[in-house]
Amino acid sequence: MKGVKIAALKKQLSKHLRAVERGAEIEVTPTSGAASPVRCPASELIALDRTVLERAAELFPTALGTLDGVHLASAVLAREQIADLALATHDRELAVAARAMHLPVLGAPRRR
Repeated sequence: MKGVKIAALKKQLSKHLRAVERGAEIEVTPTSGAASPVRCPASELIALDRTVLERAAELFPTALGTLDGVHLASAVLAREQIADLALATHDRELAVAARAMHLPVLGAPRRR
């Protein structure tokens, strides 16, 4: 399993996504020692279609920005087909909304 720091993941996201699509497993590690690593054993690409956008426009348990709404809507819809789906994020508000919708969350600390 390859370890990748968050900063490196951001700089070379496409490269790492292609590797995961080919079956590679990566462990995303924080740039600082503040949070624990997140293992990404597999990922699924979800099409950004009308269904996702319509779901993203609906209300969520907490206020979210547009991209976080799309991220959560994608996860909610994908959960219907991927039983062990977890949402990976380091955004606390997105994590709160996902947990409120009974989605397991990887990578984000809980509220204090």
